[in-house]
Amino acid sequence: MKRAWDLPDDFWVIQRRARLLRTLRLSIEGEPERKGVRGHRSAVAFQQQVIKQMTAASRRPFTGPVALDLSLKSTRKNPPAIHRVAKHILDLLGASQSRGPAPAA
Repeated sequence: MKRAWDLPDDFWVIQRRARLLRTLRLSIEGEPERKGVRGHRSAVAFQQQVIKQMTAASRRPFTGPVALDLSLKSTRKNPPAIHRVAKHILDLLGASQSRGPAPAA
């Protein structure tokens, strides 16, 4: 029985290349928000930017598990707590709240 660490090195190179081909990097403009009135106001704009960039990259909405790496920058003197912003972003990446055209499935 082969274990993961017994696999040949080229297997890991092939796996890493396949993962890079599936990687999608998005850059969303706007100040990071947490849930609440300000977050609700910016939710539709955030989702529209995600949809627009995914459409430009010829990508469809994800239906399974994804790995997410967030890099956030704020210009505010007192930005919201990072765990609240991350939770809000995860919620926004769920079902779309926008009234604009939905991407073709």
